Amino acid sequence: MKVLLRKLLLSVLMLLVMHQLQAQIKVACIGDSITEGAGIKDEETNYPEYLQILLGQGYKVENFGNSGKTMTDGDQAYLKTKEYKNALAFKPNIVIIMLGTNDTKPDRWPGEDKFYTYYKSFIENFQSLPETQEIYICYPVRAFNNNFRIRESVLKLNIIPAIKLVGRRTDVNIIDLYSPFFDKALLLPDGVHPNEEGARLIASEIFKVIAK
Repeated sequence: MKVLLRKLLLSVLMLLVMHQLQAQIKVACIGDSITEGAGIKDEETNYPEYLQILLGQGYKVENFGNSGKTMTDGDQAYLKTKEYKNALAFKPNIVIIMLGTNDTKPDRWPGEDKFYTYYKSFIENFQSLPETQEIYICYPVRAFNNNFRIRESVLKLNIIPAIKLVGRRTDVNIIDLYSPFFDKALLLPDGVHPNEEGARLIASEIFKVIAK
């Protein structure tokens, strides 16, 4: 009798756990090395990990970052990665996109028109998923010192205006991660990748928008 009761309680517990997992709001964080967590000693402190803490147990945040990837086509296109396929298969309720930093490199910048076209198409791929309810596109964090061939001028004068236009024409939400880093070069030790404090700042800015 005790064994039967124990099995029954275990079955009920498993059902409760499965129900809780199914009820969680799924959040897909899509991006390059900044999302992946490059430059941070402990990979568990990337911004998606902090965002998970801020959002709480009602959410399941997954990191789909891939270092060096671009929004536009080419050998480093995010569209060609397993992370992109996994993000679609994840069937997210909320999608957070932060790409564009690597597109500023001289050999990867296709021009503002093509960048806009690829970005718009990228968003539409997630809008076609019935599970996706909200999409947030982010202005990338500021780049200091033009390290890794990343050009701050292209980021400011071309990437951000293109993302702004994409947001307006696709009716998705924009999160400004550029302005908060305006005078915080110390949070980007190599000029591009945030440290732990920088990752917390990114998570906090995203959380404030989602929480509204």
